[in-house]
Amino acid sequence: MFLRSIRRRSSNQQNAPQLPNFNGPNPFTGRPFSAEYRELYEQRMGLPIWQHKTAFFAALEKYQCILLEAETGSGKTTQVPQWCMEWLRRKQLQSMVCCTQPRRLATVNVAQRVAKEMDVPLGKEVGYSVRFEEAVSPGTLIKYCTDGVLLAEMSSRDTKLERYGVILLDEVHERTMTTDVVMGLIKRIMRQRKDLRVVVMSASLKTGKFSRYFSGCHTMQIPGRSYPVEITRAVSKAIAIHKKDEPGDILIFLTGQEDVEIGCEMLEDEAKKCGSGRELIVFPLYGSMQHDQYKLIKNTPFSQNGPRRCIVATNVAETSLTIENLAFVIDPGFCKRKIYDPHKKLDMLLIQRVSRASALQRAGRAGRTRAGHCFRLYTEHNFTKMMEDVAPEIKHANLDSVTLRLKKCGVDDIHGFDLMDVPSREHIEHSLILLAQLGAIDRRGHITPLGEKIHRLPVDPPLARMMLESVKLHCSEEVISICAMLSAPNSCFLRPRKKQFEADQAKAKFIDDTGDHLTLLRVFKAFINNGRSKKWCHDNFLNFITLKYADDVYVQLMNVMHRLNFELISLDPSSSLYPTNILKALLSGTFMKLAFFCADSISVINESAQRGFYLTMESQLNSKKRNIICTANSFSIHPSSVLFTSKLYVLSPPQWVLFNVAIKHREGGRKYLQTVSNVQPEWLAQLAPTYRAHISAKSAELDKMLREHEPRDTLADKIRALKLRLYPKN
Repeated sequence: MFLRSIRRRSSNQQNAPQLPNFNGPNPFTGRPFSAEYRELYEQRMGLPIWQHKTAFFAALEKYQCILLEAETGSGKTTQVPQWCMEWLRRKQLQSMVCCTQPRRLATVNVAQRVAKEMDVPLGKEVGYSVRFEEAVSPGTLIKYCTDGVLLAEMSSRDTKLERYGVILLDEVHERTMTTDVVMGLIKRIMRQRKDLRVVVMSASLKTGKFSRYFSGCHTMQIPGRSYPVEITRAVSKAIAIHKKDEPGDILIFLTGQEDVEIGCEMLEDEAKKCGSGRELIVFPLYGSMQHDQYKLIKNTPFSQNGPRRCIVATNVAETSLTIENLAFVIDPGFCKRKIYDPHKKLDMLLIQRVSRASALQRAGRAGRTRAGHCFRLYTEHNFTKMMEDVAPEIKHANLDSVTLRLKKCGVDDIHGFDLMDVPSREHIEHSLILLAQLGAIDRRGHITPLGEKIHRLPVDPPLARMMLESVKLHCSEEVISICAMLSAPNSCFLRPRKKQFEADQAKAKFIDDTGDHLTLLRVFKAFINNGRSKKWCHDNFLNFITLKYADDVYVQLMNVMHRLNFELISLDPSSSLYPTNILKALLSGTFMKLAFFCADSISVINESAQRGFYLTMESQLNSKKRNIICTANSFSIHPSSVLFTSKLYVLSPPQWVLFNVAIKHREGGRKYLQTVSNVQPEWLAQLAPTYRAHISAKSAELDKMLREHEPRDTLADKIRALKLRLYPKN
């Protein structure tokens, strides 16, 4: 552990503009200003970025693109969009300002803050748009949205973004895949629209790289906080800090929602034992929280000698969200990332070290409104070994949705598209192959009629393919419900540390013997049938936030399917086709996530020798030894799966399973398949014949295993014909 001190100058307000006439009417509403407006305006004048307003206006007038590097706490996210709106109004232009954010929670909260600062109702002059939710109107002047929403706009009705006069790309240092694609498309639009202004913002820009990418754009660098932050040598825990008399709230970074909830419980227990005279109020904070829960954190008043707040958060607290009066940050130095492995065609959820840029962002959470300390729970040596910045998401994420979007935007040569960081050729090829196997593109790489429908559904292509297949199998409402549950960012099941037995008993009421997918369907239907009750969720140890999110997604997906004129049918649970047709529809979109069981003769790496292990189809297909079973990438079924605890699974594990995600806990850790259901391999020939032929061509061993299940007299000829057509040289 080590000591770093970073001291920031107090903001200089001498050059700040004079206060406006607070007695006059609000130019946006025509009504008198509220009592809060003056106080907020004075706070804005105290922000470090305020004294650069005149220089920013001059740059906006002269340059089409501005790279704005402004440290955490400078006020860039709230102030710069307002300045851009003011600039457009001065020029009497009717266009809007659009500001993107990488996360939905930050998007909504920043919009709420700016609406307050402008003293206007949220959804009128200031609005927001996130996936499945928006608050905008025809009179909206500033719109905050996620980068995914802007990408969707560019690939549908407004390819040149004609309604926007200024587009701000915020927090671009995070380099999400969507942000990278948006930058590439906006760079192309800039050549077509010389009137468009683009502002690229971040707390930690590599200005040289961005400047080269945007062809020598004007760069502005703005200092940050008004208060000092000491990054202190420490291994102290939150309770040790709490025992001290020094005032200020605490922020702890953990890797995920489950860890956050466990951490909150442990803190509450320890706080009762520590003997401090002050109360410790513990709050969780993660991306799927509802806005009113975040408001509860903000609205709990700070008191010099009263209760101390301790916020336990995921990396959602790194950027954009302002938590007042934080004095202490505790950073263990880990985060959870979703990494796509193009060789295995698997999404892997990994716990990894944060980058140095993320570590600095975390430290920046303290000291925004008061002096603060950051306790880093790792050595200076480990800090120097960290990556300087997070690798751009586009280099390690699944490209299927983005590739289809680019095709829809008229980008035929995906390999040659002008991205700041280009994914590997192999990565792009795997994406194109999958889209072809899904039927979304043809042999020439052009979008098919099916691909057009997949593109119009606001979910990943495999989920969209499942939804479309469900119409043919007369189980659309069930499959859309499952897609909505899979789209939710967190599990619907809660398992509190002190009530694990009760939680497991509650979960048992919903279990379906086929596995997790139909169990999720049962939970969702029960939630709807019980009036979407928060109390019912609490009594059944279910996450209300997750289920409410899934319900919102379900409504949106049903509406989209209705607009596409699909007949949506619910399958009778008493039907002989239930649940087979539902599982078939799921397999039609996620056939590449198929795994098969291997006996326990070599499963010493597994936690239970009796249970053996699973190998994924893709890891076997991409093994160098294609004609023998490769055990190097073996998986267990995750303990949270209903199949893991099933008596049937213990006695006779399912031979073939469909899974949603593969998880690996740190380097050398265990590997699991999560959200797993029992399926029949013979369905492949019916639902994914191209993929079945692909297996036949690449692995004699897998082909032999599949043929044991298939009616040879009807399928062999088809597979041989497809193999010859797709792989004529083999």
